[in-house]
Amino acid sequence: MEYNEFEKKFISELKKKDREILNTINNNAKLVEAHLQNTEKPVHINNIVEYLKDAILNEKESYDFYFEILNHPLMNVVYSALQESDVVLKAIYQNNLKAQEWLIEKSVINALRDKKGKNVPMYLLEQENYELYNKYFFKKSVREGKYEISIPFDINYRSEITNDCIVSIIINKYNEIYTCENIKEIKSKTGIEKIGQLSKLFSDLMILPGCDLNIAIDNEGNTPIMFFLMMEDYPTVSFLVTHYPDIDLSKKNIHGVNASFLSLFIKNEDYLVSAMINHETFDHNYLDQYQNSLLIYSIVNNNTFALHRLITKNEKVLNQVNCKHENAIIVATKLGVLKEINCSNYRDVNINQQDELGNTALYYAVYVKDKYAINLLSWYGADPHIKNNQGVSAIDKANEMKDEELINIINNPVDNKKKKEKSSNKGFSLFKKKDTNEYIDNYITNYQVDKFRKDYEYIIKNVHYSYTNRNKIDGIFNIIGKSYYSNIKSKGKLQTNKYIKLNRCDPAVNANNNNNNFYY
Repeated sequence: MEYNEFEKKFISELKKKDREILNTINNNAKLVEAHLQNTEKPVHINNIVEYLKDAILNEKESYDFYFEILNHPLMNVVYSALQESDVVLKAIYQNNLKAQEWLIEKSVINALRDKKGKNVPMYLLEQENYELYNKYFFKKSVREGKYEISIPFDINYRSEITNDCIVSIIINKYNEIYTCENIKEIKSKTGIEKIGQLSKLFSDLMILPGCDLNIAIDNEGNTPIMFFLMMEDYPTVSFLVTHYPDIDLSKKNIHGVNASFLSLFIKNEDYLVSAMINHETFDHNYLDQYQNSLLIYSIVNNNTFALHRLITKNEKVLNQVNCKHENAIIVATKLGVLKEINCSNYRDVNINQQDELGNTALYYAVYVKDKYAINLLSWYGADPHIKNNQGVSAIDKANEMKDEELINIINNPVDNKKKKEKSSNKGFSLFKKKDTNEYIDNYITNYQVDKFRKDYEYIIKNVHYSYTNRNKIDGIFNIIGKSYYSNIKSKGKLQTNKYIKLNRCDPAVNANNNNNNFYY
């Protein structure tokens, strides 16, 4: 028999699913060896593979027949060629779930990428086939006792054509959930199951050695934690900070924003702000394009919790000046929050820093009639005689205002730390005025502070969020948090000694709690 006759007979029996095909292979062993095991001239191999691909993709029942053929010793090269073909991708394009699972189960996975640079795991995630992805790409190693990739592929691979990667596809799925307008669909049984599967999948990546969760997920260079911070998904942020060992809070996107910066805008989660500021990768040296530090942002946003912790971690930041030559002391004084700056040693702070107008913090304290700030600054050695660009000093301004009380405080400051002990002393009685005068002074202070606040509108406008418009779906973060907790705990990777409020994720703790909105 010539090879052409063999191939014609083989294809005919293949299409008919005739089991005689195995005898055809055995009876023509020399032909098979010469033509279907000759990798130097693979034309015949490729031809058989194409027929096998069509047969498998069109199969409606069992694939056992095809596996018997592929498992034949003389067909090992054909089997290898099929493994390296695009058969799984074609099954994915056709949404042929049955063929996908069988092919992946038999390790017939695409070693290459398609024209878009995407591989099989990426397409499975895009199609939300999380069960198949988890079943065959992540298996628990009994011998190792840990979770690992079972079918080799580069978890950090990125398509050079679409810029997609495993992590970015997962984040896009989160984004679809957060921005979905069909609330009923999200809260349906199927929707909740998908959220749980997605959360389980992402938490697997948190504890997977070698997985890069600092990878850029879009063309703006945002990282996963930056996305979750923008979307106010604090349970995910918490688990990333506490359970992903290589988290980098300092990596910036193209707008100069990083996770450290975004942490200042976290709402009602002081424990998380503290965990991030105390993290070893927190960017304490962050400066925006105008040279404003995170401390100045905390002051402008009236985030006193972050303000206190930033100073505790690095008091030197008080002397950092922005492009207007303002340090944190000047900004805090102008905005009436100097009392929030608790520095262990004000003597080390440049309390006489002059801004671009030549004004000092003391000058602004006088200008806004902030008696507390005037006393504090004067006590720590602020020079009332430093003149600004107009030749006016703080004491000049007080004299110009004809306010003897302010002048007296400048000349006779007291230690604010001991003000309770000295509350009956004459010096401190200067702070006690009649109700009417106090009301007027407070009005003037608030009025001037509001005017100065406009000086910092450029800072607020500088805050760029790449992701917004999150639908506030009640209870969704509870589902996500519980999924992380249960999945990581089941793998023995739960870090219970971390800052995260794990009790809010523990189903056992919350079993009898009717409020499902633990994170919201």
